Amino acid sequence: MVATSPNSITIEWKESADAGKHYTISLFDRMGAEPIQEYIVSTAVAGPRFTIPYIRRGATYYVKVKDSKGRESSYAQMTTNVKPREFDNNAAVASNFDASPWGFDYINKAHGVKLDGKSVGSFDFNSINDAVKYSSATSSVADAGGRLQSCSDKLLELLGLSDYSSLNAYLYPGYLRIGTNSSSGTLTTPKLLEMRGNNAKVTVSFNACAYSESLSAQPTKFYVDIVDTPNGEAIKSISCSVVGGAPKWSQLSVKFDNVTRSNYIRFRTEAGAPIFIDEIEVLDDFTMAESEIYGFVKDTSGSPIGGVSVSNGFKVVQTSEDGLYTLPYDKRSKYVYFSIPEDCKVPLNQYGQSCFFKEIESSQSRYDFTLERAAKEDEFSLFVIADTHGASYKYIDRLHRECAPGVREEAEYRNRPCYTVILGDIVCASTSTSEEEYYQTIYMGTMRDMFSVSNVTTPTFFVMGNHDHDRRYFDAPPYSDLVEFNYHVQDAYENVFGPSSYSFNRGDVHIISMRDILWPSSSIKNATSLNCYGGFSDEQVEWLRQDLSFVPKSKMVILCVHIPLHALYGSTSSTYGKKNITKVLDMLKPYPNAQVFSGHSHRNSNVPVGHPLNYSDVNEMTFVGNWGHTSNRCMGDGTPFGFGVYDFSGASIEDNYFRPCTSRVYDKNYQMRAYLSDMLMGMDFSTQNTKQTYGWYGSYYALSDTKYIYVNIFNAHHNWNVKLYIDGKSAGTFSYMTPNSSGDWSNVDVAPFTWSGNGTGTKSDPRRPSSSGNTNDWWYMGAQANFWSSPGKQTLNGACYHMYRCNISKEDADALRSGTKKFEIRATDSYGNTYTSSKLFTVDDVQEYLRYDD
Repeated sequence: MVATSPNSITIEWKESADAGKHYTISLFDRMGAEPIQEYIVSTAVAGPRFTIPYIRRGATYYVKVKDSKGRESSYAQMTTNVKPREFDNNAAVASNFDASPWGFDYINKAHGVKLDGKSVGSFDFNSINDAVKYSSATSSVADAGGRLQSCSDKLLELLGLSDYSSLNAYLYPGYLRIGTNSSSGTLTTPKLLEMRGNNAKVTVSFNACAYSESLSAQPTKFYVDIVDTPNGEAIKSISCSVVGGAPKWSQLSVKFDNVTRSNYIRFRTEAGAPIFIDEIEVLDDFTMAESEIYGFVKDTSGSPIGGVSVSNGFKVVQTSEDGLYTLPYDKRSKYVYFSIPEDCKVPLNQYGQSCFFKEIESSQSRYDFTLERAAKEDEFSLFVIADTHGASYKYIDRLHRECAPGVREEAEYRNRPCYTVILGDIVCASTSTSEEEYYQTIYMGTMRDMFSVSNVTTPTFFVMGNHDHDRRYFDAPPYSDLVEFNYHVQDAYENVFGPSSYSFNRGDVHIISMRDILWPSSSIKNATSLNCYGGFSDEQVEWLRQDLSFVPKSKMVILCVHIPLHALYGSTSSTYGKKNITKVLDMLKPYPNAQVFSGHSHRNSNVPVGHPLNYSDVNEMTFVGNWGHTSNRCMGDGTPFGFGVYDFSGASIEDNYFRPCTSRVYDKNYQMRAYLSDMLMGMDFSTQNTKQTYGWYGSYYALSDTKYIYVNIFNAHHNWNVKLYIDGKSAGTFSYMTPNSSGDWSNVDVAPFTWSGNGTGTKSDPRRPSSSGNTNDWWYMGAQANFWSSPGKQTLNGACYHMYRCNISKEDADALRSGTKKFEIRATDSYGNTYTSSKLFTVDDVQEYLRYDD
């Protein structure tokens, strides 16, 4: 019969039937698993009890008993209910060995511990009294199967002894014995990796009891050593003793100076002077201000993960082969975090967001991370979104209806791991000094939840934008120092999204997220989020240098920022932080195919290596954004709202395309918009005499009978091959229209609305694009001027970096317009993808392709 008692698992035999039989007792940690231990019991007399030793308190076990005829009992379940001792969180080593309550502690005759199917010895205990933790067992115990190094790995794990080493040390019920009546013994703790710093003062506390059959009153002497190998010579040694005679436990402690994490604590006895030992605890005496942040990175099986980069935001280190990292304590540090290894899954928090960080507490110095191993992803996809501007629930609802479904559907379409990154301006705080903008920060949590795995299916990573802060840092700045202000203005972002500078690895790609926003003025009170510029602090530059120092040059590196960098490369400005853009971009040059992703400008622009605007030899892609604008579905360059899709293979991009996702236009094939250069937008003033607001400014014509067909290819850059076919025959090659050097908000005047080109803006001489080819999307600009009574800079901000045009005769233009001839535009990108369009856009398409209906 299998029975249970509050503090142990006890096997009882029936008096009349079971005497003189042999039994196998099996202990399991779960049903259906392999046994943790097996015990062979011979019942020489009727009615014995057998109490299973070495059981972890507060844990659930299962027991089976099989007799000599092979008959087996069913599982019996037992949950031990003795609460384990609580140890100091700062203990370098803490073990109590009290995982084995023995209950009634009576064993009639021999039993053995079965390891790997073989019996390795027997015990011969008599009347062991767990209350005083002292045994008068005969010396035959010393050579029995309780030898510590003979125990199974599973048993040692349950007892917390997996990392201990020993010589002539033995398991007893709830404690250990070191040495025998004829031999010396040792017990060596694990390496002191968990101390908060090196060169430490440590206190070693423990309980000890003399082992003496004769109960001699002579003291039993033993030693506590500091060693650098478990069996090496003692570096430092302290002599201790316990009094023999009546069995009594003594609480002892010794102290050592200048102990390092590479040391061990060893308990050593001399021959003929064995001792019992229990409740070992090793504590360092660091205070938080003196200590280091430290911890272990391990996988879910408990195995250490070496070579993982860990940071406090200012310094980057890598874990040792033991999984240990140490970082200096810095009062400015909000988080300790790691760079997700390529062979581990992206960990998620309770919000379903990537979570690779822990907040630093003033009373805590140890921070462990557990990662789930996974096969390295040779292929994966990255979805790149910019400037979501969740400024109200109305804007967020639009994101919910358009952007999130687009990400979700794109991820479901692709048969590979997918990830999302949002390039800043997640919300829209502080465009003015308005007091109501204090509250824009509240939408950060909503936006975090919007892009949770449960909503979009992809882990999402965030970048800080200039709008992602708390307005109160401007209006009532708690920091008089500009450097301090520029650091702490990110607090609101970090409180929700985590570190503002971090990195992670997928496949052979190292992806870095950095805040590249600085406020140059010391007059912070009157500044807004728009008074910033691109730049990196000196501390960020040093952080990046350290992060990249652990990245092999064979990897591809992608830097994700908010403000575009290419136009600022080579700046010699001494303004705080601005000069560091050159330093940052130069750090990327040694890596093949280095790439920068940015947002901020609300338009798509691809500045590849070799382009005149790119001085850094690093490709930069800037993305369209601003779902927060509720009146239309395009940005100032005519690009519809959407996101970039990048497919990676090894250390390179194997494919890239733009994914429109608006409430009506939700198709990967919508990659371009073509129209004729004599397109009339708004009123035809040759027949209308009544002026309409912005009306005549929106109609324009080519300057001569020579016509063009314009095409805005949303994701294109200068090296795309774009061809025109009319009725199936080649009709010309489109030329890339180089953007104006002043292509920014400064070239837009919305009161009254004007643009470059000839014409006075009157009914008889309307504005139109100049013959030199100003690279605005004129169909889109005209629609803005004529269909919105108050077009603003958010929808008219700057030149289009992906306009092409092709000469076309007046006759062919008229034929295409009337439909008597058919045309097709074939645009081939640098990856070999060809996109086509056979549609001429007119004023009739404005509602379908531009307007957004709430």
